[in-house]
Amino acid sequence: MGSNKIRNYVQDKMDNAQETISTILNSSMRTGGEGDNIDGIKAICDDGTNYPKYGTLTRSSDTWAKAQLDGTGGVYANSIFQSMYGQCSKNNQHPDLIITTQAVYNSVWGKMTPQQRYAQSTAHADLRAIGFSGIEFNDALIVVEDDMETGLAFFMNSNYIELVVHADRNMSWQDFMPHLDEDAKTGRFYWMGNLICTAPRYEGQIQNLT
Repeated sequence: MGSNKIRNYVQDKMDNAQETISTILNSSMRTGGEGDNIDGIKAICDDGTNYPKYGTLTRSSDTWAKAQLDGTGGVYANSIFQSMYGQCSKNNQHPDLIITTQAVYNSVWGKMTPQQRYAQSTAHADLRAIGFSGIEFNDALIVVEDDMETGLAFFMNSNYIELVVHADRNMSWQDFMPHLDEDAKTGRFYWMGNLICTAPRYEGQIQNLT
């Protein structure tokens, strides 16, 4: 630091902090809201079997808060995905994103003809523009989440999913504070928000896929 610096370690630390926050949020979005995690897709994509409540809603009585859940899974077949896709659809509403593991993605890829694998519509141009690629299943883009637990696939309708962030805690920065017992300073980033779904009925999850 200061005029005698050789390398800007502060900038290195800031860059590392950004990567760390991204990793923490990504991991948190895959949870059911346990501990300090946000209410992730496990909590959203459940019918009350594993998460009887979504937020303050009790799924046994507030049945509209139930998502679609296939806890059986099995060896991948197109019919398994098609069944879940249909359950999550109504009229012109349907999943537009399927998130799964590399192993399940490979199984889907192997079941499709070359024309199906490489046909790319303009419907997912926004995702492709930021680096996502995948197979299209009906009107949904299948993408891989490298850190997802084995055997899972989440069917998402992004029209009803939103990441809500507190205006005063959107990566807000607390300036450096000196340590009492060493010649060093520490700063902090703050983030507060949640992943919300306004219509869980259009979301779904398949477990135990092989």
